[in-house]
Amino acid sequence: KIASLKKNLKSHDRVRKVDLELYEIKSNELSTKLAEQNDEFLQLKKIFDSYQRRLDRSLAKLEESRKSLIQNKKTFSKRTKDLEVQRICYKMAVDSLIELVDSVIHRVPTNSSIPETRD
Repeated sequence: KIASLKKNLKSHDRVRKVDLELYEIKSNELSTKLAEQNDEFLQLKKIFDSYQRRLDRSLAKLEESRKSLIQNKKTFSKRTKDLEVQRICYKMAVDSLIELVDSVIHRVPTNSSIPETRD
């Protein structure tokens, strides 16, 4: 019976050794796979960070453009108002000149109303 127990014990030891070897092999495979995935993750993170920086720069440029457009709109509105004032002033000046010319035309006697003189 002791011999049988010793034989079983040796058999269990061999099974444990095989299990331990399989565990070490599987552990090494998983460690290698994890290291590869970590490398891939780091590469993807670099790419993502690069795109994130580009996106941030693009957003900053868009914000600058937006501010510039708002400023241009204000400037355009002011210039439009200035031009409208200038247009009104020009129209008033032209109307005044037309009235002045009309009054001069009406004051100056025409050829038919000037008596002819013979020398």
